[in-house]
Amino acid sequence: PNLVFGKLADHVVVLMQGRIHPYEGNSPKLCTLPVRVMALIGVKTLIATNAVGGINQNYNVGDFVVVKDHISMPALGGLNPLVGHNDAALGERFIPLSDAYDKELQALAHKVANDMGISKTVHSGVYFCNFGPCFESIAECRFIQVVGGDIVGMSLTHEVTVARHMGLRVLAISLVTNKAVLCYDSTEKSNHLEVLETGKQKAEIMKKYVVEVLSNL
Repeated sequence: PNLVFGKLADHVVVLMQGRIHPYEGNSPKLCTLPVRVMALIGVKTLIATNAVGGINQNYNVGDFVVVKDHISMPALGGLNPLVGHNDAALGERFIPLSDAYDKELQALAHKVANDMGISKTVHSGVYFCNFGPCFESIAECRFIQVVGGDIVGMSLTHEVTVARHMGLRVLAISLVTNKAVLCYDSTEKSNHLEVLETGKQKAEIMKKYVVEVLSNL
């Protein structure tokens, strides 16, 4: 991905133009390198956005979810970006993730949503990370629902883990681009075109939302 430097809402920012994923054959360490670079040049707060599938049946396509916690299946299975030698200059060997998503930033995101008049379509939820690249099976979606996941995606948790390793505050806002299939009688199925189309439709409101959050920092 390219790193784009500039000013946004009176803040000096670094934007990631694109991102790389482990499902493309990259290691979690490589996927999180841009976050390392940002932290080393002085970034203090990471605002992460992404597209997700909606597991929680109260969420609709086009809704936003302010992430309050995550379940990372790759990390639980050993694909954690912190595996291997730990450089103490970058962060501690063992870090907690119970506070991965900054509570003050979450509250700010919900306040901004209320001020913008979009609070009815902005939720608080748990992000479940699937390694990908396949969309989940029905049984997998039901499993995610049972263990407490509200949304599912193939990114985010790697970057958040490294951001916390380096002491950054984190806010994550996800866009529900498709609804998970939970019923065996359903003829619906997840597809990438739906994800891209919803992303296009909601791009402007997502940008405005992030800018408003920045304006209130």
